[in-house]
Amino acid sequence: MRWMEKFGEWKHAEMIKKWTPTSEATWDVNIRKPGKYALEMTYSCDDKADYSEFEVIAGKTAMTIQALDTGDRMPSKRMFGRGLLPRVRTLRLGVVEFDKAGNQKVIFKTKKGDWKGFNLKALELKAYK
Repeated sequence: MRWMEKFGEWKHAEMIKKWTPTSEATWDVNIRKPGKYALEMTYSCDDKADYSEFEVIAGKTAMTIQALDTGDRMPSKRMFGRGLLPRVRTLRLGVVEFDKAGNQKVIFKTKKGDWKGFNLKALELKAYK
């Protein structure tokens, strides 16, 4: 995704978009130490996808999350822009638990709602204490 925030200042982010009712994104992760991890999501979401639901499966944990409107908007006429101006935010989803070390999967998939205005930039696992 590419957009201009100020005159001449282009921003760029790789994002997963164009979700469908059967969409699924899967990451292979190497867990060094079993235990609990905080899971964070970085995304943008317009008002049409507000409260759309997704399912996240990580290790022993499965959770349903809702996408919240981040304030994506169309540019004003004086900006001479085309397309959407995304507002990216990071949201802590919760705590997930992996019961063993080694290769694991993290799965993010659509569940309920209108996901067309939802763009996923990253999922991040952080040590949880």
